[in-house]
Amino acid sequence: VQDALVATLARHDMAELRLPAAYLRQAILHQVSKVHTAAMVDVLGIDADRVPMTFPDFGNMGPAAIPFTLASVADTLDAGDRVLCMGIGSGLNASVVELLW
Repeated sequence: VQDALVATLARHDMAELRLPAAYLRQAILHQVSKVHTAAMVDVLGIDADRVPMTFPDFGNMGPAAIPFTLASVADTLDAGDRVLCMGIGSGLNASVVELLW
């Protein structure tokens, strides 16, 4: 439920700012599972190709997932790229940040 709420808020903010999903170069998500990640991609309305997947090879890395996944694509980012980072923590907290690379 919290995941859907955070994704809905992020999508709402993007709509309010009139930002298309294509505005983002990458979306770095806390990846608990394939199903969870697919649901977040669907709710956010973003292209799955913009979501680098680390879960299949490394599993759920908890708090390390965001920095690890971001580091895995850092060499593909250019100055000015916008990257969405979303983390969910055991239903107790959630975070969303946009990085301007």
